[in-house]
Amino acid sequence: MWIVAACVRTAPRVAPASLLRRLASAGSTPDFPPPPLRGLAVAVGSRRGFGGRSKDGEEGSGDAVERVEGESVPGQTSWGSRKWRKEGQQEQQQQRAATDAIAQLFQDSAQRKAFQQAPGRTLSAQTTTTVITTTPEEDEVGSLQNLLGGEGASSSLVGVEAVEQELLDDAFLYFPPASRADGHAETVAAGDAYVPGQQIIPPGSTRYRVDVQYQGSDFDGWWKSTSRQLYRRETAPDGTIRRVPLTAEANDPANSSAEKTMGSRYHARTVLEEALAVALDVHSVKVVAGVIPEAGVSVRRLCCHLDVPSHIELQPRTIIQRATMWLEKRQQPLAILSCQRCKNQDFHARHSGLRRVYVYRILNRVAPPLFDAGLQWHVDRHLDVPRMQRFSKALEGTKDFGYFADPKMANALRRAALSPSGLSTGAVLDEHYQPTATGESPRATRGKAPKVMIEKGSSNLARAAALPTFNEYGQRVVQPGAHAKEYYRASTNLPTVRTIDRLEVVRQDDEVLIWFVGKSFLRHQIRNMVSLLKAAGHGLWDELELQQALQSGFEPSRHRFKRERFPPAPVYGLTLWDVEYPAQHRDDYVSYVDSGPYEEVNIARDI
Repeated sequence: MWIVAACVRTAPRVAPASLLRRLASAGSTPDFPPPPLRGLAVAVGSRRGFGGRSKDGEEGSGDAVERVEGESVPGQTSWGSRKWRKEGQQEQQQQRAATDAIAQLFQDSAQRKAFQQAPGRTLSAQTTTTVITTTPEEDEVGSLQNLLGGEGASSSLVGVEAVEQELLDDAFLYFPPASRADGHAETVAAGDAYVPGQQIIPPGSTRYRVDVQYQGSDFDGWWKSTSRQLYRRETAPDGTIRRVPLTAEANDPANSSAEKTMGSRYHARTVLEEALAVALDVHSVKVVAGVIPEAGVSVRRLCCHLDVPSHIELQPRTIIQRATMWLEKRQQPLAILSCQRCKNQDFHARHSGLRRVYVYRILNRVAPPLFDAGLQWHVDRHLDVPRMQRFSKALEGTKDFGYFADPKMANALRRAALSPSGLSTGAVLDEHYQPTATGESPRATRGKAPKVMIEKGSSNLARAAALPTFNEYGQRVVQPGAHAKEYYRASTNLPTVRTIDRLEVVRQDDEVLIWFVGKSFLRHQIRNMVSLLKAAGHGLWDELELQQALQSGFEPSRHRFKRERFPPAPVYGLTLWDVEYPAQHRDDYVSYVDSGPYEEVNIARDI
């Protein structure tokens, strides 16, 4: 019987099989180099299964021998073992040289520090990063010591500092950025800190335009700026009720993970920022989108912008290829159509946009969708398209679309109504205020929809006669009641007035397309309007009911909204088609970036 001890080492080099056979037949095995072994595999062979001979056909005894780790083999070392030890030392020197060369890549040189500093101050992302320490696993300690040259080498790599940047996987880590002599990261003053998304480009940066495309079912929306907070109701001894925020227990990893990630899918903005950061070779980037689509809405072309350090000069094709390779490796279905430097640096993806174009796709046939499944709303009942077109023309123009707004945006509309002039999405004129019983406005109410001044009468009957039913924006005014507050209160005083430039219903074979063109829309406005147009196509509504719906205004009660109105159309049928920009920014529009013209390879030149 013969024994072969196979050592699993970090180096890809192994001993020749012929040398092991000669040493085993001579009764001695080589002394392996000092670095610790990560595993030991003992192969035992017997002649009993091969007719009294070994696998190599050599004669020998048939007794099985067991060998444990660490047991020495009798016999003296031969010239083969010395040669093996010499080769191992050379291999360690090569590994040590390779490790030093890799470490030099992450040392901050004077040129790299100069690139990171802008004129007057440092622009870096250290203010939003957290330095953590990662400890390798037990099976990785041996490989680290082997790379450093044995057990007696320094163990400085056992604790590796890395920068946590909310990456998609924990295995993808960045090395720490440049730091001061005291070990702390360099920061800027609070007053000089740049806020991502502002109109002014920070010094030392260049604005880039990026156009992306993705399907809504693959991501959990574009971005959520707020995290969900859970509360627990507690009753004090005196009877008062208070809300106590719930925090995940430190020893409960299930609750802590559920609090951090509320869904299994990523946000499209998170994936795009990680891909561009890797492609541009920077710590992090901040992407500002022209529109924030809700979860489930597909995007054909979404324009974004980001600010990149000016010293980075890469071709658009190179940036897209790098980002695409990163996206394909992590199996993220997001396409980057273009990425180039803005010719007009005053470009802002959100504030510079003129109109947003949406399309809702309805498949009007009995057979379900197959090729475009997940992008169409399947309606097997016939739709009267000419009747839907008449309803769509009645919905064009500037109107109060509060009837189609989701009740969940009531708080957002209240904040917009109280915002100062120039920041509200509604009407912002100095004379827009809500009159009180004395005819004066005690507080500024800029941003609200305009209301009609009403002259007081001597009695309730006179007031009712002087009170108009609807104002110029189509808002219904509540009839006077027993309370004086209801006399001057309209159906809604929130800025729900929007302008739809174009609303068209087109049939293409078995598909009905509903196009919406406008500067801004309310929450779920398009989906609720599609649901109403579908009901009109089935003959369930008439023009009078449509006018009454527009005059009813915003409904803040969710239960009443669900009880009295149509449910919204499915979100997967809605697609953001494009965002239109003025003429001074149209030069930056690039439909797509190809791989470039074909170039012949000159073999004689390359030799």
